[in-house]
Amino acid sequence: MSTTDVRTVDTLPSEAGAASPSPVPHGSIPYRSDIDGIRAVAVVLVVLYHAGVPGFSGGYIGVDVFFALSGFLITSVVMAQASSGRFSLVGFYAGRVRRLLPLSLLTLVTTVAFGVWLLPATRAVELVHDARSALFYVANRRFADKAVAYVDTDVTDAMLTHFWSLSIEEQFYFVWPLLIGGAALVARRSARLSLRAIVIGITSIVSAGSLLASLMLTSSGGSAAYYATHLRLWEMSLGGLLAALGARVAARAGARATLQVIALGLIVFAAFRFDDFTPYPGSAALLPVLATLALLAAGGAGGPVDAVLGARPLRYLGERSFAIYLWHWPMLGISALLVERYDSSLDNTTRITLAVGAALVLAHISHLSVENPIRFSKRLRSAAIPTVVAAVACMALLSIGGRVTQDAVVSASAAVWSAAPVDPVDAVADTAAIDFKACHNGQGQETTDEEANFCVAGDPSGNQTIVLVGDSHGQHWAPAFDEAGQLNGWRVLVTTRSACLVYDIPIFSTRLEVLDDGCRNWGRAVEAAIAAEPNVDLVVVGRSFAYFPTIRADDGSPLGDAEGEAALEEAALAFVTPLLDLGASVILMEDTPWANSSIPDCLLEATPRDAEQCDFNGGTAEREFPLIRAERAAVNRTASTADAVMSFDDLVCPGGRCLAVTADGLITYRDQHHLTATYSRTLGEKLGDMLAKFLN
Repeated sequence: MSTTDVRTVDTLPSEAGAASPSPVPHGSIPYRSDIDGIRAVAVVLVVLYHAGVPGFSGGYIGVDVFFALSGFLITSVVMAQASSGRFSLVGFYAGRVRRLLPLSLLTLVTTVAFGVWLLPATRAVELVHDARSALFYVANRRFADKAVAYVDTDVTDAMLTHFWSLSIEEQFYFVWPLLIGGAALVARRSARLSLRAIVIGITSIVSAGSLLASLMLTSSGGSAAYYATHLRLWEMSLGGLLAALGARVAARAGARATLQVIALGLIVFAAFRFDDFTPYPGSAALLPVLATLALLAAGGAGGPVDAVLGARPLRYLGERSFAIYLWHWPMLGISALLVERYDSSLDNTTRITLAVGAALVLAHISHLSVENPIRFSKRLRSAAIPTVVAAVACMALLSIGGRVTQDAVVSASAAVWSAAPVDPVDAVADTAAIDFKACHNGQGQETTDEEANFCVAGDPSGNQTIVLVGDSHGQHWAPAFDEAGQLNGWRVLVTTRSACLVYDIPIFSTRLEVLDDGCRNWGRAVEAAIAAEPNVDLVVVGRSFAYFPTIRADDGSPLGDAEGEAALEEAALAFVTPLLDLGASVILMEDTPWANSSIPDCLLEATPRDAEQCDFNGGTAEREFPLIRAERAAVNRTASTADAVMSFDDLVCPGGRCLAVTADGLITYRDQHHLTATYSRTLGEKLGDMLAKFLN
């Protein structure tokens, strides 16, 4: 991943097969074989982590090792060039193009091609979106906005997620030479300031500011913070600071070797000790970054640790680390898709082993046939401006090609489903959020105790008022409640929030990887708003059943099974009791049945004629989940006939069989567990009959 030249200013990482350093021309830095060894350690840790090898739960810290290396190397190279008067901004960017773009494009095109072949249209379209963001090195922003993390995402749904780190590096590479080049201009015109002093000042300020932001924001930013450039910048800037200081450990060989062993040990310790629940980057990232800097400062003197790191096997992996990093994650995803389609009997360990092996083979071949020939092309190295122009044109054309591919995938789906009222691709977007967006709060959205936004649905002038609250599983019922309200003359108020229980209890967001304080504030605001609303006749809570593992104590610590269920019971009782005291009835809806997989994806792999293969049985297993048991216990404690935990499965799945497509041709689900808005609205009449028992 770290892709800056350590041999000369004209070559990027070390040349394949070079057994000894080449002569060092004026304005460049000497080759260090130990750095290739550090690269090898970093990429092996990342691959082992992504492969799910036990003991490497923190292998993602290999990326931080790459970041520190990149900052050190890029600053060393640009300072060397600027000091000798050989620095060219266009030449630098042309070098980045030669080094990064060819292999990146090959990986992107290959992954998209397999994705379009093996994925349902809905997911293939998303993959092309991911590829286009990776193409322009803004993938980290896309995945931050989607809150996608390796820990909670199936690799087949995000086969290009690993481009987030390359995007951050390229954003750094775009800005950093401008800063150092500007510093060189100032230094040449100043009699008092040297380039070294200015760069030390720049790197110190950037490092301090970014690190402070990372320490302050990581715990509250969750997975979005993981991808944030400004919270990672200090890792590269500290590497730049080490380069500017020219810091080398002036100690005996034994002391340097001891420091190197300790530093390597700390990197391995972090890979073993950290896991997916470690707040990251934040203070935890200091360990691998500082350890990497220690390796750089103590190494390069030819000691025993340098000899180990510079050994041929590690040099081999280090020289191909960029290619290995690019190929390993897509191969894990593509292998899973191939097994799913052609040989579901292949065990997971064998599949992962074969995928990693394929990645190593592809890395070797592409390193020799694509990466090195283009990187070291004399013709391209002497044509910097045409290289940059050609790269921009190529990226633009591929982006257009990506859009054409997306349209073709959608058109192919539309052609198959042209006779059906709703296309599976369209069903994905058939969400209640369209009509009820104004009263839906996103996950992680800040909410104060005074805020509660309601949509008015049904009959706005109705004599009876129903309040529908909940998460996205409550929201997908909103069209049905709207229809029922219009048919029966009921006023319906709706407010929902993604992945949030309305009860006053701490919820840990597994998607954002933070305690969602905004969720709890929203629940309190909803309770206050209902209490202030005159003549509320019925309150209905709709939510997913799968909250139990996310329940926390007030201090944010996890709760045991019995403690968590008891806490849920008390929170539900505290919500229901005041509503009953106001004279309102209360229904706690059991969750909608979950399909075996995404219904639109299943349908896209079928045809309208065999859509029944996507039907499923409406099971009752979720009714025994702790949340349901806790709610039942709370309702029983009220000793009231005006509240109930109710199942609405008979509406969604008549006779216990959940149809993917109704007799009228309507697709019922927009994913695995959310109803389409169109289908939800068709349930309004029968829903009204059920609700009437609590209103008359």
